[in-house]
Amino acid sequence: MKKILFFFSICAIFLSAYSTLQAPMPKTIKSAVSNELAAISAKKTPTPLPPTNGEVHIQCTNSLSDASSINAAIQTSAIGDEIIISGQCLINQTIKLLGDRSYRGTSRTGTVLKQADGANLLALLASDTFLENREWTGVPVAIRHMTLDGNRNLNQQGQTDGLILRSWMSVVEDLYITDMSQDGIKIAYKSANGTNLTTSQV
Repeated sequence: MKKILFFFSICAIFLSAYSTLQAPMPKTIKSAVSNELAAISAKKTPTPLPPTNGEVHIQCTNSLSDASSINAAIQTSAIGDEIIISGQCLINQTIKLLGDRSYRGTSRTGTVLKQADGANLLALLASDTFLENREWTGVPVAIRHMTLDGNRNLNQQGQTDGLILRSWMSVVEDLYITDMSQDGIKIAYKSANGTNLTTSQV
């Protein structure tokens, strides 16, 4: 009998404690707990990572607007971006390669930059410091996986290079360069107007 009474006494104690726990928490305590939980949550929130380098996609239409579209996209790109060009591109103005960017086609046949009839360009692609007649070497660029077609027979009034580089530590990979009236790839000491470098170029 004593054991039964002891059991019921223990149960009464637990029920009393449970009832106390179920009672509404005072507002001051509840507010303090909420503030503490919010502070802990804030501490655990990870710091946002910086945005990753982006991609700029350009789809050529084999029309005389292609070159201006490519140049406009490059001008609005950010440092570290990869400029991805696809399709048949009709080039009637030199593509200015800004530094600290990479330029990639989809393949030698998937991306073809062909000089437009009668354009008679200095180059299809050229470093920004070459075209802007700077006295220094441009920052690196990388160019990959495309064809440059000079269309020499229909551009006999100009001496066209495929690619003019005046940017240090640059990479040229898997380019097919054809039908140029001058060099396929030129490493330039002088700029477009003949300005000499005052720095080294590696």
